[in-house]
Amino acid sequence: DGSLPLFVQSRGEALPERWVEVDFQEVTRKKIAVMRGTEALASLVAPEAIVDADGGTLVSPSYAVQPADLRDPEQLRVALQAAGLLLQAPTLVVAECVLVYMQPAEAQALVAALATLLPSAVFIVYEQIKPYDAFGQQMLRNLQERGCPLRGIEATPDLAAQRQRFLRGGWERADARDMATIHRCHIDPAGRQRAERKEIFDEIEEWNLIQEHYCIALGINDSGGLFSSFGFDTFAESPAIGGLPFGR
Repeated sequence: DGSLPLFVQSRGEALPERWVEVDFQEVTRKKIAVMRGTEALASLVAPEAIVDADGGTLVSPSYAVQPADLRDPEQLRVALQAAGLLLQAPTLVVAECVLVYMQPAEAQALVAALATLLPSAVFIVYEQIKPYDAFGQQMLRNLQERGCPLRGIEATPDLAAQRQRFLRGGWERADARDMATIHRCHIDPAGRQRAERKEIFDEIEEWNLIQEHYCIALGINDSGGLFSSFGFDTFAESPAIGGLPFGR
C-alpha cells in the first residue's frame, strides 16, 4: 500500500536514527492520514510529532514526511532541510521505481543534486531495464496501458547506463546488477534457501524473465570512509530458479 509509510512497514527491523520520506503532496497527506487514523501507528511518532495534515508534513525526532516534486531539485533540498536531515551525516537514499518514470533530464538532475547535497551516502535505485527484447516490449505496453509510461527507461536501458548515470551525476562510485544475478550470486545461501522453500513457483520461466528486467543500482559518496567496502556481497552461485528441485 503506497499510502502506508515505509517507516511503518519496516518496524521491527534495524532502523536508521532518522527516517525521511519525500513524495508528492497528495501522497504525503494520505500517509499522514493513515498514521493519525490508527492509534498504534500514531503512537510511533507521538507526542513529539509536529503535524500539518493539510500541508502534508510531519516532523518528529525519528521520522519525517515532507512533500516535494522530485522533478525540481530545489524542492527536494527544501524538503530535506524542513525534515531536519543532517546532510553531512551518513545517509541511505532509496528510490523504488521512481527515476524510471521521470524524463531522463529530470532523473539526471535529481541524481546530481543528491550527489552535491550528500557527501557521505549510498543511493539505491530499484527499477526496470532491458526495454528492447520481446519481454521488455510487452512490459512497456502493459505499463503504458495502465497509464504508467516508463519515460526514462531508454536513457538507462542496461546496467552500464545505470552506472553511468550516477557517475555523470557526480557520485564517486557506482555499480548495478539485475535481480536474477542478485538472487543467484549476491544473497546469502541460507537466506536464499529459506525463501525458495517458502515460495512455490508455478511460472518459473516468467519469474526469471521478470528478474532479468529489474535491477538494483548503487551510487556511493564516501567522504568519511564509511562505505569503502559497501557493495554487492558475492556468495557461491546457485542455479536459476528453473534449475532448483522444488517439490510440492
